[in-house]
Amino acid sequence: MLKEMNLKVTEELTVTVLPNSDFEFLMTTKEVAHAYDVSPQNIREHQRVNDDFIEGKHFIKGVRISDTLGKNAQPHQVFWTKRGIVRLGFFIKSERSKLFRDWAEDLIIKFFKLCLQHARTENYAVSRTKQWLAQLRHVNMDWNQLFESVKTVSDVNVFTEALLKYKEKNKGDING
Repeated sequence: MLKEMNLKVTEELTVTVLPNSDFEFLMTTKEVAHAYDVSPQNIREHQRVNDDFIEGKHFIKGVRISDTLGKNAQPHQVFWTKRGIVRLGFFIKSERSKLFRDWAEDLIIKFFKLCLQHARTENYAVSRTKQWLAQLRHVNMDWNQLFESVKTVSDVNVFTEALLKYKEKNKGDING
């Protein structure tokens, strides 16, 4: 039987979750409704009328986990996955769901900013490494010139990492 766990979401809100090896945790419709401060019927209605919710991805039925639920398990009871809980937050209209959407919006924007910063760093590293590799390809390469192009510890780290990746890709042949 699954052991319920209490998860503190905010100072004012604690929800009960059921640990699950496939989805990390699951929540009953009643607990999701409590979390969003709406009725369980509201949650069921969103599931019923909205084809955005996919069984096995956003929710599962009790029959799928009945062996871990105990004697009072209802085979058609719905258990929400994290994906389903998140997706519900975009359809439900309540103060808590508004807070959730604000949080999710901030999280997504921060994530894309980090991705953009990473892409810029990656482009710099690739560009810089190509320059260095072009220098390495010359037979009469001036090692002092290469040494001078490495200005910071970060350059050294970027170069070393890129050079190792390049060597691995080209099976150790530094000349490509």
